[in-house]
Amino acid sequence: MAERKINGRVFRTEPALAKRVVVLQAKLLKVIGPATSKLPTIVTAFGKDAEGKRSPEDEAKLQGAAVSALMDVFAQADPDEWGDLVAEVCEMAQVQTDGPSKVFDPVKFDDHFTGRLEDVVPVLAFVLREQLGGFFRGLLEGGNLARVKAAS
Repeated sequence: MAERKINGRVFRTEPALAKRVVVLQAKLLKVIGPATSKLPTIVTAFGKDAEGKRSPEDEAKLQGAAVSALMDVFAQADPDEWGDLVAEVCEMAQVQTDGPSKVFDPVKFDDHFTGRLEDVVPVLAFVLREQLGGFFRGLLEGGNLARVKAAS
């Protein structure tokens, strides 16, 4: 289980069942299709292997490149499919309540992000990194990304 504080709220995600992750991988690749070339930038920027190891200047540059890459993904994806996928991924997380018990409730996309859209991309990246990190590392190693692009 991983937790991350994002804009004053604590989110967590637990490992999903293997079949759900495999289906999510397929949906993600289908939706981003032509933008798969942007995956290395996005994965590098949000990869947990590099946390705390970059200078603030390098981190800012990489985050900017990742946001630009995500914008390219958004521009090339079907809006309805992308919206459904973003909601599905974010709903794989839980958010800590504000009450004294500090319990975690399942994320409900519209309830938790309406009026807080600035939290969507960080939560999306956090959940994707935690749920699909191994998949992306495997995809980027040994030329696998090139093989995926050639096959699509």
